[in-house]
Amino acid sequence: MKLFSRMAALSALSVLTIPALALDLGEYNGTRLAFGGYIKTEAVSTQPEVGSASFAATSRQSRFNFTLLSEVEGHQVKGFIEGDFYGTNGAWRMRHTYVKVDNTTMGQYWTGQFLGVIGSDLLDFSGDVGSLAAASFRTTLVHQEFGGTRISLQNPANVNAEYPDMAIGHRFSLDGGTQLNLLVSSRQMENDENGTGIGVAAKVMLGQDDLRFNAHAGHGLAVFTGVGADVENGDKVAQKGWNLSYRHVWAADWRSSVKWTSVQVDDAADTSYRSIHANLIHTLFKGMEAGLEWRKRDLDPTDTSNSFKDRQQIELMAKYSF
Repeated sequence: MKLFSRMAALSALSVLTIPALALDLGEYNGTRLAFGGYIKTEAVSTQPEVGSASFAATSRQSRFNFTLLSEVEGHQVKGFIEGDFYGTNGAWRMRHTYVKVDNTTMGQYWTGQFLGVIGSDLLDFSGDVGSLAAASFRTTLVHQEFGGTRISLQNPANVNAEYPDMAIGHRFSLDGGTQLNLLVSSRQMENDENGTGIGVAAKVMLGQDDLRFNAHAGHGLAVFTGVGADVENGDKVAQKGWNLSYRHVWAADWRSSVKWTSVQVDDAADTSYRSIHANLIHTLFKGMEAGLEWRKRDLDPTDTSNSFKDRQQIELMAKYSF
């Protein structure tokens, strides 16, 4: 009874919340341990505008994490470590490793800029390209929360920077799940100038459905969006962009999302990026999903890299979360 009472008390604290599908491994010496993650298998057919079509199947996106929760001298403490298989030749790669004490997070975690974005319900692992939450950008940081306000000091993207990259954001949570995020970003760029930008995000509930919107503008943002460069010929480069997604719930076990993204870069080539995603996801049973997604990307002028080559893709996936 004492164990169950203690676990119930811990569950009531938001900082100690374990994801619903995580495996609760019990409490040991006052520390609660959970194991979670998901196994995802995907098959992707790619049709580029230039070059040969390709097909690839992988489970590299699968990830595993451990959560440790405890209360120490009145402080709520959370430790978290997570990895996936996107390292070299499919090796395990660290995604997150941090400790959170009350409202202070220290370690490798999402950038403060990422936390200003409201993500979309996509299958595409790199579906956030073009927003401040471009995939795979994580950093070591100190992240402080004051109610709805978040302040982060993080390892700079510019290895020669003299001070940390910074972000200050505030989240307004309204009735019915509607949400508004405001963000200011600042960092020392590769030409030693300061780059400052802003971000705005909103989620509007429409019954079970919702609209999600993100926009950004300013300097020093390309490293977060994954589009363009922040410095060209020694001068800082501005960009602006937005994305809009609509999520529709067909039934308790069927849902779809459509997302449009557009980014304009103020460089010599007038680089622009556009993408569209549309999917259908079915929940077979608790923790098990299958889905189909079509997406199209265009980068003008066309980049020769695999990441941004003008292309259409179809993804079929199965995902088991635990």
